[in-house]
Amino acid sequence: MKLFFIWFIFLQILFHQTISNTVIGNNNSFIGVFFFLFIFATIFASLYILKVKKTVWVYIFSSILLLLIFLWKLNPVLFKIPSFIFINFYLAFFINITKSSDIVLRQLNWVLKISLILFFFQISGIFEFFHLWNSQFLDSLNNNFFKNISLNNILLNDWYDANEYDSKQVRAPGIFHSSAVVSAVIVIYLANLFNGNFKSNFSYLLAPLLIVFSGSKLTMIVFSLMLIISFIYRKVNLKILTLFTFSFFISLLIHTTLFKFLFYEQFNLNIFIYSFDVRFTSYLLFDLIESINYNLVFGLILSLLVMYRIIKRFSSFLQFKNNRYKLILFLLAFLSAFFANPQIGNLFFGWFLFSTFFINNNSNVKN
Repeated sequence: MKLFFIWFIFLQILFHQTISNTVIGNNNSFIGVFFFLFIFATIFASLYILKVKKTVWVYIFSSILLLLIFLWKLNPVLFKIPSFIFINFYLAFFINITKSSDIVLRQLNWVLKISLILFFFQISGIFEFFHLWNSQFLDSLNNNFFKNISLNNILLNDWYDANEYDSKQVRAPGIFHSSAVVSAVIVIYLANLFNGNFKSNFSYLLAPLLIVFSGSKLTMIVFSLMLIISFIYRKVNLKILTLFTFSFFISLLIHTTLFKFLFYEQFNLNIFIYSFDVRFTSYLLFDLIESINYNLVFGLILSLLVMYRIIKRFSSFLQFKNNRYKLILFLLAFLSAFFANPQIGNLFFGWFLFSTFFINNNSNVKN
């Protein structure tokens, strides 16, 4: 029964994130709200059906959640960000009290395996069907959204001779609704991989395949940084390095055979510089400054102080106490995932990152 509920809730989260970013969801915002509330109705029902031990913290956190959702609907400008932050922590709290971290890790593994298969069809541009949930092909006219899919078949074509390529096609979203989201989820996967939550050989082979076929420069950088950190803390061995090297070689061989020079177009130095310059100067600097509501500064400082006290109180629960390596991986994954997809409403932070880093290192997914 627990397996059913954890998978059902995850599929609801995936569906909610997708439907909210489709033509239907953008033109009818109440649909996203309905499925959002349905997620937490299912969570509360599962707490009752699974007969989870009702500690005082279950009642306190659940009450705070309901209060913040109510206040968010009452005043979205003021309570949207605090609500989403707490919602992600509540998802992690739910995973912890139901002891479901291993199930969530398997979900993370499976959705990325499925995404890897979808990458091929999405990049190649053979079938329009595989881009139906790709929100990057959304256009709007007079506040009405519509789908505008235009694909080029680049399979086995010398794409390097083209003047430019459509990033909406070749930056494939996999099973998710955008390439930014899949980049964030891959970063979370890498953090769990280097943290030792995945133990199978295929888990190490999967990482380079995801990086190359996603076309995500951020995942390449994060992988390199985590590898360096792992060297410093002596967490990698010759076997792991061999698996990474072999997988990168095979990934590049397959990618360049199928899509010719597309890899160079996506990962050359100029593209790296341009991509990060756009992010820093656009939504991470100017938009951030313009969007600051200075009336919230005091409230945010107070919230951080409260959060610090909670983290200190539950240091053993968070598994970060006396584990600097794990804390560094967590912070790098969180900041990088947010950099890829700066949406605090992304529920995958709570479901995939916070929850899986709150488990004991002895718990891992071997297959």
